[in-house]
Amino acid sequence: MSLRVRTIGHVSRIRERAPGVWEITISTGRRDTVTGKYGQFSRTVRTAPRRPGAKGYPKVVEAEAAKLLAEVEGGRHLAGRRTLAELLDEYLRHQEARGRAPKTLLEARRRARDIEADEIGGKDIRRLTGRDLDEFYARLASSGGRSGRGRHTTTRHHYHSLIRAALNQAIRWRCLLPPNPAGEAQAPALAPDERVPPTPEEARRLALAVSEANPDLAALIFVDATTGMRRGEICGLRFCDIDAESAAATIWWRCSDLPKGQAAAVAGRENVVTVFPNGVAMLSATKNKKRRRFALDPITLAVLAEQRARAGARCEAVGVELAADAFVWSQAADHSEPWRPDRVSGAFTALRNREGMPHISFNDLRHFSATQLVAAGIDPRLVAGRLGHDASVLLRIYSHVIPARDQAAARLLGELMQGQAS
Repeated sequence: MSLRVRTIGHVSRIRERAPGVWEITISTGRRDTVTGKYGQFSRTVRTAPRRPGAKGYPKVVEAEAAKLLAEVEGGRHLAGRRTLAELLDEYLRHQEARGRAPKTLLEARRRARDIEADEIGGKDIRRLTGRDLDEFYARLASSGGRSGRGRHTTTRHHYHSLIRAALNQAIRWRCLLPPNPAGEAQAPALAPDERVPPTPEEARRLALAVSEANPDLAALIFVDATTGMRRGEICGLRFCDIDAESAAATIWWRCSDLPKGQAAAVAGRENVVTVFPNGVAMLSATKNKKRRRFALDPITLAVLAEQRARAGARCEAVGVELAADAFVWSQAADHSEPWRPDRVSGAFTALRNREGMPHISFNDLRHFSATQLVAAGIDPRLVAGRLGHDASVLLRIYSHVIPARDQAAARLLGELMQGQAS
């Protein structure tokens, strides 16, 4: 016996496959993104064999049919098979439409490609388990990575975060029933490397080491150490963003964030440079999507004035005038294009290796700026404002213990306990 019933947006079918064995089928009314066919869900219910000639359905079958139909209409089921790789692709397109930073998306897509290449990428998300994810993290730990010894635990944690976020989105999209299987997996430990920012002597040494051979790089190192700008921000800095009279510089978010009367004046003056795998450099929004203005000291202003003079001389050599919105550091003779962040890192890495300081990265100049200011007693909220961060993030990530200050703190407490402190 089989009955076909059309409900609101769905087609239901109930049939007795064998005596006492009932099959309930509900059409979802949605097409599978892979096969293009309409999806459906089935449920089997077993009852006692019916008497010959009995009509209708057992009450338990009708109850299960109503329950399954309510689940489908309530969105608890989604038609079609979605692999983890397909979900990640949809999730990252969604994040791009929401305006996530290009660099963040770039790193996430690199991880998504690794997941797609692994066997877990072809796993149906409805059948994904915490054990599947734990086994995937174990494979990451035993293969890949720059050292050939597997990926770092923090890197594996980033893979877990991406998968968990995508699966949470699948639940919101009603592609997946809760709970999130990523919650059943054991997340790899988040163990960032302990940074040791350069000392003032090391920072000065790096800048002086190339002051004659590469004065542009020397100026960039000096200014980055005194301002704490991000790599993309300092690469995107323009001369018109430097106010010598007020002794300040401005990092713009994007012109659409400004009042209409000001938008034209700063059109195209985003201050962040991002490089994509195809080698194309582009300007994008700041990390926290805010404009910030910070003071410049007289020495840094003098270094920037010298850099402007060098830029003006280059423009004069090619027969053009230095534009007001020219980049402070540029790969072009007329300073119309910014220095690429990856090239800045490459030049800095070669310099620090030559000077015997392999433990220092370009980003450590930002850590140097924050640590020295906090150690000097500057209000952390002011330091956070200069760096474009929340104060809690600043204290957690960017301020490091300076041994001399630590010794002074220890002496103070000892003297207080002995009654000697003034």
